[in-house]
Amino acid sequence: KVGDTEVPSGMDYKWVHFMVNKLNDTSDYSYKYGGNTYDRSLSTPAYSHKNMRYPGDTSSVLMDIVQFTKFIKEQKRAYKAGNKNRFRREFDQDWFDWYNDKLPAGKKVSDPSSDPDGPWFRDRIYITVFVDEYYYDVNPITGDADPLLWKRFVNQPNRLMHILCDNQKSLDKASSATGSVITLRQRSIQTPYNIEQDDLLSGWGCETEDENADSYLWYFETGESMSSGPSGTYSPMGNYAIHNGLYNTARIWGVTSGNTWNEVSWDTYLDYTRENDHVGSNGYNIVFLQEDKAVLRYSAMMRNRDNNGNGVIDPEEIRWYTASLGQLQFLYFGELGLNEAAILYPEKFSTATGTYPAEHPYAGADKWRCHIISSTANSGKANPRILWAEEGLSVSNYREDIGWNMKAPYSVKCVRNLGFDSKTSTKDYFLVDKPDDEENRPQNMINVSESGSGVSKVYKFDMTNINDASKRFYTSVELEPYDEKSEMARIYQGFETGELVTNAVSNYQDLKSKLESGTQICPDGYRVPNVRELGVMYILCEDAKWWDGKYSRTSTYYSLGPLGKKTDSSGNNGKQSWGAKYGDNFTLEPTGGHIRCVRDWTP
Repeated sequence: KVGDTEVPSGMDYKWVHFMVNKLNDTSDYSYKYGGNTYDRSLSTPAYSHKNMRYPGDTSSVLMDIVQFTKFIKEQKRAYKAGNKNRFRREFDQDWFDWYNDKLPAGKKVSDPSSDPDGPWFRDRIYITVFVDEYYYDVNPITGDADPLLWKRFVNQPNRLMHILCDNQKSLDKASSATGSVITLRQRSIQTPYNIEQDDLLSGWGCETEDENADSYLWYFETGESMSSGPSGTYSPMGNYAIHNGLYNTARIWGVTSGNTWNEVSWDTYLDYTRENDHVGSNGYNIVFLQEDKAVLRYSAMMRNRDNNGNGVIDPEEIRWYTASLGQLQFLYFGELGLNEAAILYPEKFSTATGTYPAEHPYAGADKWRCHIISSTANSGKANPRILWAEEGLSVSNYREDIGWNMKAPYSVKCVRNLGFDSKTSTKDYFLVDKPDDEENRPQNMINVSESGSGVSKVYKFDMTNINDASKRFYTSVELEPYDEKSEMARIYQGFETGELVTNAVSNYQDLKSKLESGTQICPDGYRVPNVRELGVMYILCEDAKWWDGKYSRTSTYYSLGPLGKKTDSSGNNGKQSWGAKYGDNFTLEPTGGHIRCVRDWTP
């Protein structure tokens, strides 16, 4: 201890910073009484309730928890002793109303200034708290740099900070309890990668939960609705990378035009000097986005910070970004190793029923659907591609789902590179010609090799970089037809492709019936792919001749929402399943009865 302040030893405590708010410009305040508003003045200005702008990592006005605890205790002692202190008096409307409600008629206080020591005046210090991202370049205990340190802090329990706490232990020292005035909780980054892989040096991870999930924002403009799209015309932004969401996001934000770096101010998009519960013109909390920038293409910006305090977006400050289409799709393959809240289609959607009411921004949208906007646009277009999370890997362009009357709430998935910051901290990184090349992004989650040519080409997929919780057992026989959430729908360490069996079945019911009866469809040693294996082929097999212009089916059936309960004309359960074809969509109810056979392969 230093005085009555504990100094943590061997603990990570410097991830939270405290800064005393500025005082208001004047001592004026307003109060309400009897339906009217009146103005009065205090003897000195009170503290601003608005958040303060981050002053920069090296600023002397920032305090860590040890310094803050010492500061607040010193101020409290000085206040009680009547000595000079940092407390300032303010008027509290809530206390004024509460007190007046307790008084009988004829005794109510109409003017708070009539009693300068009334309970509606409170002496307070306002503090803005800055919490670092849950990411370390240097070990916070030893101070040692380690390029693989990210493997130790991803997919971890919440980190906690108890402020002004009281720890008590039982008499036998076997248990303890902690009570605190304030407890800060922060969730860890969730990664679908296999952090146990020794040769895995970099990857990416996502936030546990979308911070904008309930803000009901649109992508282009704040005035969009289910019945009307954006009023403006939007030019292509160059965000065409399939697997590099960081590059896409930089193009969307305008900090790079592909061959030049553009100096953009943080203030263009964000207003940090507002209260936490600020409500935008749309009636929802838009947190720190500027009113005209309160759209999903900019929401990832709030996960970043002006670390050097110069007011300009620098390359090394773009850490969190909107996931590319490929990153969203690959998350599907490894999401079973993540926290439930971090998966593409969490339970809060799968258990929802009905549609949003007429007065809601997403009026008429199915509550059980979830469509995630990626940072990837079609080449030469501005509209982003969206992933239909309730269908796994189905994709469309932004707002096409509305036109098809398959309306859904929109969201984004914010992700961050892991172990790759040293390569993305310069302007040159954002000026590359081929952002999807492997040297310009973290390591592949799935590695693919190929041999042969045409329809007989063999692809091998090494999936050892995907976490083991998302994998199943090895098999040399058919997987039983189950839904997309079952173990039968998981991947193995790897697999390879075999023959394309054409016209093998008439529809999914026929396929399911044949598999359940033991009818052989594929050659010996091969089997029908499950939905994730079909998804891998859909994304990574880019040879049109190999696909032969045909949809390939999967053994997995769809179980979610009304579509999962669909019945045929006889009232029998009419299970639906997916199909995939090169140059087309990953879709439910495909045409044709073709099967691209596969078998497990151990890399």
